[in-house]
Amino acid sequence: MKKSIFSLSFIIFSSIAVYFSSEFVFIKEFLKISPVVVAVFAALTFAVCMRFNKSRVSFILLLLLSWFFKDSTPYTGSIPQNEFMVFIAFNVLYLANSNERGVISVHGLKKLVFIVSQLILLYYFTVHSDSVYNESTNSIITTIRFMMNIQYFFLPFVLFLIAVFNNIVRDKSYDISFAVGTASGLAILTVLGGDISGLNMIVASTLIFIGTLSSIYTISYIDELTGLPGRRAYNEYVAAIGKKFTIAMSDIDHFKKFNDTHGHDTGDEVLKLVAKVLSSVGGGGKVFRFGGEEFVIVFNGKLKEQTVEYLENIRGKISETPFTVRNRATRKKYKKTGQKSKQTSSKNIKITMSFGASDSRTYKKPEKVMKEADKALYRSKKAGRNKVTV
Repeated sequence: MKKSIFSLSFIIFSSIAVYFSSEFVFIKEFLKISPVVVAVFAALTFAVCMRFNKSRVSFILLLLLSWFFKDSTPYTGSIPQNEFMVFIAFNVLYLANSNERGVISVHGLKKLVFIVSQLILLYYFTVHSDSVYNESTNSIITTIRFMMNIQYFFLPFVLFLIAVFNNIVRDKSYDISFAVGTASGLAILTVLGGDISGLNMIVASTLIFIGTLSSIYTISYIDELTGLPGRRAYNEYVAAIGKKFTIAMSDIDHFKKFNDTHGHDTGDEVLKLVAKVLSSVGGGGKVFRFGGEEFVIVFNGKLKEQTVEYLENIRGKISETPFTVRNRATRKKYKKTGQKSKQTSSKNIKITMSFGASDSRTYKKPEKVMKEADKALYRSKKAGRNKVTV
């Protein structure tokens, strides 16, 4: 839910930023933006996207560039603006729903050929005086021409809305959020009678660049399964921590046995549930997923005795949170037949966690404190699990 809200916020923000950037006349005059500057700026953004295998936003950026240079480019300048916008919107939707498989690859080449082929067909059907599109009285083609009339122009926005819905519900990639938002902003600008300026394109390229960096950060620092900061984020956090701190190590009791019994899919659901509960720990504790079923909580500015209350509260909350395991056999049967079994047995199981904490009084380096916390965790397990040891 949180990622969906962020994605929608990025889409709205980038749309507004691109649209209103055309109003900043004084900036436009100050920068003296030329098409060459726009091309260089976009090329740098494209290079960053390509370096990190962001093929989808790379091609969306190329589409937006073709839109900006449309009137000054042979052939495309003759294509009507409305039809060209539908071409842009359709391919933004297509790319937003495609997979990341690299720009310089067979898959990237296929995407490029698919898009260029559409552009060639679009030129033929809309520019040639004897083309089917211009001359046909067929009801379907007449309806399409009618839909392209600016007074009834809604098709591109339907396509953009589908792309937005897909991003906030299914994909949730921040780079796509910014890319879809910038394309929507340019579409709104065009429909309302404005021209895409160099400043609009530089703002669009900047937003796509920011979206790419946000996506890279998420991949590098945020655990995909639980949504918690990962080990790399932990390493950077403790590298800049103060002199007084506590590190608490924790893991889920009997998790390997649970995985073997109920399957890894159910195990993943347990990890998500535990992460959600752990993230509500008080006392200013910051939670990280360290790997597997291990989680780390760091309390900056607190000694271990001051964290016991918060660790005990969170331990109790986890053990009191019910988790329902459904019968795997009946679930598989339901997927195959579409019919619910009469024996849809399920059961609630109790999840518990063990904790061990240590602080910076004995050792100053975080890695040493963590080792001591790990020893305390081992003592919790040896004492019967579902305990906090400091």
